[in-house]
Amino acid sequence: MIYKIGKSKRIIIQIFAALLLLPIVSGCKSKSTPELDIVESFMREHPDSALYHIYKINPENFNEAQFARYSLLKSQALYRNEIELTSDSIIRPAVEYYSEHGSDYEKMLMHYYYGEILSCALKYNEAIIELEKGAHYGRKIKEEFYFPRILICLGMAYSFAFDAEDSFAPLREAIEIYKKTDEPIGRYYAIFELAEAYECSMQRDSAKIIFKELLESNDSVAVSMRLYTQYGLGVCLYKDSLYKESLEMLEPYYAKYPDK
Repeated sequence: MIYKIGKSKRIIIQIFAALLLLPIVSGCKSKSTPELDIVESFMREHPDSALYHIYKINPENFNEAQFARYSLLKSQALYRNEIELTSDSIIRPAVEYYSEHGSDYEKMLMHYYYGEILSCALKYNEAIIELEKGAHYGRKIKEEFYFPRILICLGMAYSFAFDAEDSFAPLREAIEIYKKTDEPIGRYYAIFELAEAYECSMQRDSAKIIFKELLESNDSVAVSMRLYTQYGLGVCLYKDSLYKESLEMLEPYYAKYPDK
């Protein structure tokens, strides 16, 4: 069997991103509007309802601050429903308003989601600039929920821009934050992405050490994500021409995803 190494990264990212975003609430209540408060209340556990309600809102009479919040919430609702935005037309009002008038927290969120939109558009160098700005504000206010997520996205953007070694620092910083917080999914994802970054930078021995440590972990998240860790290790083994060991790691993944 010939395995299509490299074509399964996307599905792994989607699974991790969905899990990582489960507890998210936008936190943009500084410009209170009842309709937008309803959207925000659904964002955490019912993003489909958030998307439904955001489309019911007519923002025609919103002032500039309200429209900025609407734009950011709409961008978030689409992102939470895994609807990729490749244009900044929706988030642009939030970018323009919060760049001048936003709090550090609002600027952090705006740069985060704008950076993710640019990543979806494959504009990784521009995404890196926005995510670096988001990380700056997250670091400034010592925010521990969105900030490590921004660092993970920043690390991934560097990897996709073929600057894998530049992804080490933000991913390690995210890991250190997650060591202090009770978010096992975030911690696992940051460690997994660091291993991926090592693999992309041809430091496969370091990548294999991390993947093997994750496979040996009894942590509930590591156990539930074992299939994807096996895939990551299998890719490393395959590239090191260790085909028998690679086959053992890759077979379970391709049995579940035969078309990937």
